[in-house]
Amino acid sequence: MNEEHRRELVEALKPVDRAVLGGVDFDTKAILESLMPDIVALGYDQEDLAEVLRREGFRGEIVKLGKYGDISSSKIRALLNPSNPASKPQPK
Repeated sequence: MNEEHRRELVEALKPVDRAVLGGVDFDTKAILESLMPDIVALGYDQEDLAEVLRREGFRGEIVKLGKYGDISSSKIRALLNPSNPASKPQPK
């Protein structure tokens, strides 16, 4: 599953107002000024982004998410759309 599909899945979650993809040319300060979030949730592997957020003036809450067991995007799709046989995880 590509990153845009993963972003869409995250954004579809009830507590998420907006999911934004990062990248090499990601302008953290511009995103913070544009969205003015109260909370930024960081993935378990985003070690240095909290420092960047603070350096760019973010004063909201930074939540660091842990890795969630053995979950995959196909398992998430199956949970979100259980009636679609194509979304069911395939046996290994």
